[in-house]
Amino acid sequence: MIGNSQLDDITNDIIEAHEQLGLPCEDKTHLAHIITLLHEEQHLHRHISDNEIRVIKNAIRTIPSGKQRVLQRALDNTLFYLHQYCGWQLPQPQNKKLNDTQLAWMQLISLQAHDASRLYNAYREDRHNFLNNRPVLHIGFVTVALSIEVAPLPLAYWADILNRADAIELYEQQLTLVVYHQSKRASNTQQPNYFTRYALTPLLVGYDLITLILRSKRSQQRDYTRGSIRIYQQHLTTSKIRL
Repeated sequence: MIGNSQLDDITNDIIEAHEQLGLPCEDKTHLAHIITLLHEEQHLHRHISDNEIRVIKNAIRTIPSGKQRVLQRALDNTLFYLHQYCGWQLPQPQNKKLNDTQLAWMQLISLQAHDASRLYNAYREDRHNFLNNRPVLHIGFVTVALSIEVAPLPLAYWADILNRADAIELYEQQLTLVVYHQSKRASNTQQPNYFTRYALTPLLVGYDLITLILRSKRSQQRDYTRGSIRIYQQHLTTSKIRL
């Protein structure tokens, strides 16, 4: 039988995987129910047969009708995670269903393409102004610059980075940004604290971030939040460009 801590880790990973893609996901309780059903079969290889899925769907049908649809979505969430993130092989009919999920993801991205274009064009204006006039650094400008020039990380990551004076390290003669992974599993003290290094461009991004963090270190007022960053992004997409 699967342990509670392991079950908790798996459900957290499934939810996080969907959140990173902006896809909907069922809650931990329903995901845990599906994982328990999957765990009843011994899997020597990363493969789920069509018969196993049929057994799980039959088990779902024995549950009161109000929960059947939710558990079916939880099954889809779990299979999507196992296939996309863990490399499990699924039956062909289920693969077609996953293609529909990937299509929904691409449609979600395309719906945001217009706003992304407005944000990028407005950022270019602010970058030009910064290089020419060197105004006072703004937390939102630095965050958008890092997102475009370094990596498009979630706001929770940037809030953590800009609150850490040790976020920048000189590694092999290169200024790098140290980004700690914020998965719920990584937050467990028994798990190693994984991180990724991103190279910083010294011309713009490196100068901005170093200046901001050093100022923050001197003042000991490292209280940047996702809210303050989001306000600036909204400012770029609304006030800088009027359509």
